[in-house]
Amino acid sequence: MKEFDQIAIAPNNGVLGLWHCLDLAEVWDLKIGQKIFTTNIQSEEFWGVSFSPDAQTLVSTRNGYELTFWDVNEQKIIPSIFIPENIHRRYPIYSNSQILVTEEQGFDQNYEIWDWQTQQVICTLSLSGYMPVITVSRDQRFLLSGSRENGIIKVWNIRTGHELCSLTTHSSSITRLAISSDGQRLFVWSGDSTVEVWGI
Repeated sequence: MKEFDQIAIAPNNGVLGLWHCLDLAEVWDLKIGQKIFTTNIQSEEFWGVSFSPDAQTLVSTRNGYELTFWDVNEQKIIPSIFIPENIHRRYPIYSNSQILVTEEQGFDQNYEIWDWQTQQVICTLSLSGYMPVITVSRDQRFLLSGSRENGIIKVWNIRTGHELCSLTTHSSSITRLAISSDGQRLFVWSGDSTVEVWGI
């Protein structure tokens, strides 16, 4: 099997998306264990994948300013959203069906939270560390950011941009965060390939 860097599971738990280090994505039907299709567009800046709430659309971020939407059933691209290049964002680093997080160009480590349906910025957060690991709750109320340089997780209110609290894990480096479909558990992957499970 190819190496992959990101996994996305659809809200109905029936479809799996994989972002590969080969700069492409695969979509799998988990019920029958078969691949549905592979995205036929490759990019040097293919950053991530996620699913719409109805599991009918795969969302991929690539090339710094483009959100590409794939119809899972028809296995084809449907209209994409472009963030104008004159906004001077470096690249998208996280997306789900409602939220897009982009990093501002510069050295301030500021990240803007977008509602991509309205293409409006909701708030700006200052997330410390290089390429923080990010996940967003399914109700789009909270953003969790983890550090690749220590085991600290911060919880943010997306609508206000305020930090609510911080959590200290047993890890020295957080490489991935994921929230369960029922919103009750947080999974934390660390640099030594272990996983911590938190009740939230």
